[in-house]
Amino acid sequence: MCRNPETYIKYNNPCSSDTKTDSPLSSITGTVTRVSSVVGGEANLPCDSRPPQRNDSLLLVVWYRDDNPVYSYDTRASGSTGHWSDDTFGDRARWVGFPSYGLHIRDVRSHDRSIYRCRVDFHVSPTRNYRIALDVIETAASN
Repeated sequence: MCRNPETYIKYNNPCSSDTKTDSPLSSITGTVTRVSSVVGGEANLPCDSRPPQRNDSLLLVVWYRDDNPVYSYDTRASGSTGHWSDDTFGDRARWVGFPSYGLHIRDVRSHDRSIYRCRVDFHVSPTRNYRIALDVIETAASN
């Protein structure tokens, strides 16, 4: 079930309060969490997806880079069909749940350097967004 999560969010998510604008990042304020990794290493981009209410559960997590979806995890699909990734990460990225919720990236590349947005949708609670800046350190050997 590989589908572009933006289509789902825009047309099928009645719980979402986001509207499509020129820049989804423009409406997000707050702290940017910084994560560093070396070229060829691993990075964990944190994204708290724990429901804020007991009677709620996670529905969908979408990661954006430059306003474009690059990865999603949909809890309604079982197994690997719940994961979608574009060519940005291919099979290098995977959503990790408990205990350290976030996106785990293997074989980090210099072009992975960016500010990412994690969007978390729940069944009941309002959508949450987080911004994470991935800093990629290039060693002399990786140049």
